[in-house]
Amino acid sequence: QLIKDFVKGAKVNFGIAPKLEDLEKEFDLIVDCTGFHRVYLPKLEEDFFLPTYEYKVEYDGKVPYDDFLVRPFAKMTGYFWYFPLGKNLAHIGAGDYKKNHVKATDEFLAKYGGKVIKTVGRPIRLATPNMCKPFFKGKVVGVGESIGTVYPLLGEGIIPSMECVDIFVKNLGNNEAYEKEVLEHFKIYGKVFNFVRNKMKNKFSMLKQILELLSIFRYMKKNEDRFGMEIHISDLMKVAKA
Repeated sequence: QLIKDFVKGAKVNFGIAPKLEDLEKEFDLIVDCTGFHRVYLPKLEEDFFLPTYEYKVEYDGKVPYDDFLVRPFAKMTGYFWYFPLGKNLAHIGAGDYKKNHVKATDEFLAKYGGKVIKTVGRPIRLATPNMCKPFFKGKVVGVGESIGTVYPLLGEGIIPSMECVDIFVKNLGNNEAYEKEVLEHFKIYGKVFNFVRNKMKNKFSMLKQILELLSIFRYMKKNEDRFGMEIHISDLMKVAKA
């Protein structure tokens, strides 16, 4: 419904991105919400992303679990996710640096059955806002995943991107203030990214990164309602030692 409200009364170009030069002739401000692709912003000097794969599954009876599930892979190279969509529908999928995401998704499907009614494969950016400059160029301003608002530990970007929208609206017309507030608001994401990337590349050191790990724990503990789960230091330590 949110998307329907957004496009109501607007001209929508499905399947193709309008040319930047055409948009610049017509509009004073162009918001790049094109996610991973950053269609209207310069290419990043340093990017980091995971390939992902997801099924929308319909079950004959009840869904396998009535709550969401996130299962990290060994060495935090990625994770499998399961999100129920009511009584008999669910999204199941995975993203993995080692490219085992399709295998993990198919194994869950084989175990619990169900009919695949939709398949989606796309990359997800884990590079955080401090790595995603420039945020703006000319008339274009990036908002959301195009400037890295995805929580690297969980790959969750919807709520952070909506928070980014609020910051954008608050600072409308002042791109420098917008960039400064985004970087401050999502500062912890850089620490989370360092932890995740080091785990993926087998470079994590508990001794060297214990302070970063404690910062991540404090942030997640403070925002338990936002993440929808209870956060325990013992669980985070298990992830760190995996």
